[in-house]
Amino acid sequence: EQAALEQQAQLPVDRWKRLAPWVVALLAAGVAVWSFLQPEERAALPTATHMALETRQLAVGPHPVSPIIALSRDGLLLAYVSGKADKGQIILRRLDSFEETTLVGTEAAQAPFFSPDGHWLGFAADGYLKKVPVDGGDITALCQVEVMHGAAWSSDDTIVFSGAEGLLKISATGGEPVLLTEEEPELRGEVGHHNPQFLPGGEAVIFVTVASGGDPLEITLFDRTNRERKTLLEGGGNARFLPTGHLVYAAEGKLFVVGFDPEKHTLLGTPVSVVTDLMMGFPLEPSLGHFTVSDNGILAYLSGPTMARGSRWVWVDRTGNTLRTGEFQKRMFGPKFSPDGTRIAVSAERWEQSGSQVWIEDLTRGTFSRLTFEREGWWPLWSPDGQRIAFTSLGAEGGANLFWRSADGSGTSQQLTRGEFYRQSSAWTRDGRTLIFHQSRNPETGWDVLALGFDGDVEPRPLLSSRFDELQPALSPDDRWLAYVSNETGRSEVYVRRYPDLAAKWQISNQGGTEPAWSSQGKELFYRDGLKLMVVEMSGAEVPAPGRPQMLFEGDFVADMQYGRGFDVAPDDQGFVFMEQSSVADADYELRVVLDWFEELNRLVPVDSG
Repeated sequence: EQAALEQQAQLPVDRWKRLAPWVVALLAAGVAVWSFLQPEERAALPTATHMALETRQLAVGPHPVSPIIALSRDGLLLAYVSGKADKGQIILRRLDSFEETTLVGTEAAQAPFFSPDGHWLGFAADGYLKKVPVDGGDITALCQVEVMHGAAWSSDDTIVFSGAEGLLKISATGGEPVLLTEEEPELRGEVGHHNPQFLPGGEAVIFVTVASGGDPLEITLFDRTNRERKTLLEGGGNARFLPTGHLVYAAEGKLFVVGFDPEKHTLLGTPVSVVTDLMMGFPLEPSLGHFTVSDNGILAYLSGPTMARGSRWVWVDRTGNTLRTGEFQKRMFGPKFSPDGTRIAVSAERWEQSGSQVWIEDLTRGTFSRLTFEREGWWPLWSPDGQRIAFTSLGAEGGANLFWRSADGSGTSQQLTRGEFYRQSSAWTRDGRTLIFHQSRNPETGWDVLALGFDGDVEPRPLLSSRFDELQPALSPDDRWLAYVSNETGRSEVYVRRYPDLAAKWQISNQGGTEPAWSSQGKELFYRDGLKLMVVEMSGAEVPAPGRPQMLFEGDFVADMQYGRGFDVAPDDQGFVFMEQSSVADADYELRVVLDWFEELNRLVPVDSG
């Protein structure tokens, strides 16, 4: 029966493909009028209409992303992000006319969302949550935010958005954001709360919890009155409650729908897939499905392949030209050269595998060998002598903790830290006796940098801890300077402090920066600014004496994930290893619109209220 429903749901669209914009405008205008007619008048009108909508280039690409399309509640306005994934600009299209407007000042925008009345559009850009009138006007910055994975605007003018530590709420007029939900890393390594939506009444919020690497864990409901969490569904992403009494969500390249009681917070019936060609997020963000639904029954979604089509490491020279590549795996991240440059360690999930493990590519012999077996492994880091590999995994008592194992595969993994935080190793002292890592999420200090010594049984000691985030530490080869990332100015920048006293500080980047990495001699410091690889010459003995940042090249490689460095420097300083994901051509996807989708939905998935 379910197979029949799925087949029925995938209606023919070829005859509507690439319709002229005026057809879309005419039909959408008809739907807008139709929504105000009496039920008996609507019953005689046609059922759902499927079509493809012409757009400018959409901001999809091989990078972790946020939602790029949004419909206003009345279905008359469609916002989408056009351009490169890291440099997109919001285009506003009216579906009842020929108008298409570029919203000035929305460069590098992410995650557009409408106010309930459709008069404002919210988005994130340049380290801030912002809003702009849809009819044009000044842009208002509401608060600071790093990377935003979705937001929702309630009828009482409260905005809830996905932040670095969980969901935050803020007045739509601005102010200081307040933490609403807090990530719980002890729950299978939970590190993100993404794509929130208010339920009717505004007292409950649904969102997707995400694990390190982007895996969707569950669709969660948070009740603002009693501050309790409830799991609604395992897996799936960016769930939305519809006026029809359905919950719709994305999973495995499909849209699933199930009945839902918004008062009792319970599911009604069994989920059924109603769209089978949904473009999902990328290998590093598989929980994201690109779709949006208006309150009067218009569905807009990106039709195309599931983006998790594979990723691989790629070795490039100092101009960005490819020297060598690995094979595509289902997912791969966190590449690190061995100290002698003969091997690359990565966290990878193979096509036939569930969960990420640490793998080692032998560049001389061409073998790809698995290192971890008894537990998942993320973000590997070689010890200075190349004998061990530290990595992050879930501890038996909860939390994502530090482990290590012999690089030759002998013995078993040994747990180094314990607790409920998320911890990730980033650097060693050159004698291999201290491991430096960052940790999240302290409610008062956010991300912090700590050190774990191996001279006796000692607890990790804090190195950098303030009310701002400090993360991604990188230690110079002579152990004299510690580079790291902080958002103390309102956006991520790279800084250097003297190590180990940390008494002085120098800002290295000047236009934003993440993922610092030293050259083997410590005379250069590399970092990323979006898709650009930057370099700063470091001279001087008592002070770093940084030069002016220069761009080495710009490459279409996996962008910063916040949790770790997505590239590494070759031991001879003449090349780099990045992560590359399978490319998506414009012809691989299209924006599809379904008019009066609720009629089709009620027919395919009637809500069982009993």
